[in-house]
Amino acid sequence: SIEGSVEIIPGQNTPYTATVTPSTGLSLNWQITGGSIVGTFANTATVNWGTSEPYTVSLTAGLSALPGCISNPT
Repeated sequence: SIEGSVEIIPGQNTPYTATVTPSTGLSLNWQITGGSIVGTFANTATVNWGTSEPYTVSLTAGLSALPGCISNPT
């Protein structure tokens, strides 16, 4: 899920946090409508909202590498 303010103030920076369990190889892809991402850190994205609706924040998460061990066949 995503935590953050539901009140949109155009021109204001608003942080949103993904409530995901950190994992090796986990990548977060934020999608913003009506604003732009001005910074990301760990599982948080900061959005600067524009003056035109609609306003949406969504997120997809994926693994860029599978967790676990790799062994060489003998």
